[in-house]
Amino acid sequence: MKFLALIAVTLLNAAGPAAKPAVSQAAADASLENLQASWDKTTSYEADFIQTIKSKTPGLDEEPSRGVIAVEKPLKMRWEDKTAKATQLLNGKEYWEITENTRRKSRAVTHEADVSKNLAKSSLQVLAGTGKFKDFYKVKLVKENEREAVLELIPKAGGNETLTARLDKNGYVLRTLTTESPDSTVTVEFKNIKRNLPFSEKTFRYEKQANDAFEER
Repeated sequence: MKFLALIAVTLLNAAGPAAKPAVSQAAADASLENLQASWDKTTSYEADFIQTIKSKTPGLDEEPSRGVIAVEKPLKMRWEDKTAKATQLLNGKEYWEITENTRRKSRAVTHEADVSKNLAKSSLQVLAGTGKFKDFYKVKLVKENEREAVLELIPKAGGNETLTARLDKNGYVLRTLTTESPDSTVTVEFKNIKRNLPFSEKTFRYEKQANDAFEER
């Protein structure tokens, strides 16, 4: 569920070697407030994505996948990978994974009644709009210009993943998110971003088909 890593922050540059740490932190705090304000005003979100996975083991790279992500506060999400013909749905605490088998003309469906047991509390809180970015992430500036900022995002809870976000300063929206782990580098690029648009309830609802093979997790 890589979409939930969208909870990113933006950071501004500093000047002057002696004052750099304090100025950088002040810039980070100010920019973080801008991002938080932007997310607070966002009731729904939709974007096309391209996901690239590069393995740290030679020869195990995956082909880029394309799809659409949709989010509606609170706690509704759809991640549809059209290349892999796989969809993830979150509706409240209920979660589905749906994978099509075109050869067999069937779908494998996995359902979890309460995903909050296995999903980071911070992800649910930020997605719902009840949690603040600053409560869960530290940030470091990688580079910045007048149009965008590139940040390293460090979860305060720890872990072995590092997130790098490329943020468009026009509206403070995420353009690219890279997740670095010991096994792989996953990069997701977002395009055609739309905010505050209405969704049908069907967007976030599992609808059973005759050939579904259902598994309860």
